[in-house]
Amino acid sequence: MKALSLLLSLVAVATAAPIKLTDNNGRTITAEVLKIADGKASIRKSDGTSATIALVDLSAESREAAKAAVVKAAPKDDDSAEIDSKMAGLVGKWKRDYDGGIFEFKDTKSGTFNTKQAFTVKYDADKKRVIITSDRWSNEIAFTPNNDALNGSYEKDGRANRYKLTRIKE
Repeated sequence: MKALSLLLSLVAVATAAPIKLTDNNGRTITAEVLKIADGKASIRKSDGTSATIALVDLSAESREAAKAAVVKAAPKDDDSAEIDSKMAGLVGKWKRDYDGGIFEFKDTKSGTFNTKQAFTVKYDADKKRVIITSDRWSNEIAFTPNNDALNGSYEKDGRANRYKLTRIKE
C-alpha cells in the first residue's frame, strides 16, 4: 500500500466526521481529517490510530474532500467559513500567465515559488485579499467568483503590475 503509506504521528484532536479517502491507485480508507499542513493530511483512522498522508498520493477528489472536511470541522465566526473554504482551495499548484512561474501553496499558510522561493500566506480581511510574502517580494491575490483562477498584483518601481494564476490540474 505504497501510495497510502501512513506515517504514525501525534495530532491534535478535532471534531470531524469520517470521510472516505481514495489514493491514486484506487485504494480507500475511511478516516477523520484532523488538519492539513505542509502538503500532508493528518488523519485519525476508525481504529483510533493517527497517521499522515501526502496530499499528492490522494486522488484529486479526495484532496478536495479532505480540505473541505477540515474547513467544515473548524469553529466559525461570521465570515470565517467562506474565507477558510477559499483559503483551503489555494492548496496546490498555480501557473502565472505572463512567465509560466509556478506558485505551489503547500497549505493555507505557506508555499513556494518555482520550487525555490518560500513564501507565507495570510488573509487581509480589510482588503479581502490573500497576501503572499517572501523575503524578497509581496503579492496580493484576489479570488475569482468560481475559484478556477486567481488575480494577482504586485508593485514594482511605483507601478502596479497584474497577473493571472490558473490552477494546474494534477
